[in-house]
Order: sequence, then C-alpha cells, then structure tokens
Amino acid sequence: MIISVRVANYMVFRTGREFSMKADRRIRKYSFNAYERNGYSILSEACIFGPNSAGKTCLVNAIRIIRDVMLGKAAGNEIIPCRYGGDAVSSLGISFYYNGKAYSYDLRYDCAGKSFVYECLMEIARDSRGVKRPEKSSCGMWSMANAVSAETGF
Repeated sequence: MIISVRVANYMVFRTGREFSMKADRRIRKYSFNAYERNGYSILSEACIFGPNSAGKTCLVNAIRIIRDVMLGKAAGNEIIPCRYGGDAVSSLGISFYYNGKAYSYDLRYDCAGKSFVYECLMEIARDSRGVKRPEKSSCGMWSMANAVSAETGF
C-alpha cells in the first residue's frame, strides 16, 4: 500500500513534490477510507485530478518506473529529467506499507551519464505508539530484485 510518492527534476516536476496518501485523523467523517496499522493511517483510495498538463500522467509514470526499477525490470533509461531545469539528475522515491512494515525507497538517476548515482531502501520502524525509531537501511547500488533473488533462490 502506497504511503507517499516523491519526485524531483522529473518530467514536468522541476522542484521536489510529494503525493501523500496519509489520512488526516482529525476528519472522522471519512474514517471508512483509512487503513490503520502500527501507527500509520493511510488512505485506501485516492484520486488524481487536475487541469491538462498538470503532471497527472507524469506521477503515474514515476510510480511505474519506481516499481520496475525495484523489481529489476527497468534500467532507468525511461527516466526523463525536467525539461525546464538544467540538472541531469532526477530523483524518485516511494514510501509503502508491506507485510506489516513500512519502507522507503529512493533513487537518483543521472540521465546524462545513464547511471544510478544513489539507491536506498529503508525500513521505517515505529513502536506500538507510532513513534519513529531509527531505520534499518541498505543504501548504495542495490535493488529489490537482488534481495528477492538472494532470499528465494530465484
């Protein structure tokens, strides 16, 4: 379940933007649309809407690219830097909830050099009251596909 998606210098997003699925606990009227576990309150459904050329498709493409890179299905060559900025390094990230744990995955891709300059998968640890604890991380040149294959033997 997606908690948030982060993009910077990607397609139409020049500066950093975050699409958050965190539910606002103050509004009880819509609590039926929230998934609550281990201190997280996450929307179970969301809608992306806006005017033409606002970046809706770019956000969905970012989610697809992050998924493909994590599963080892893409090499990053689909990442396009913002056409309005001068930097060739694009940043994409996602926080998600899986099997009772929250994770954060971030990557930076140098579109000019066609290489990853940073990749990090972290477990976002919280205690039973929802207080954040220090993260367990694996950063550098690492992909989820390598961990899955090492764990399962495929």
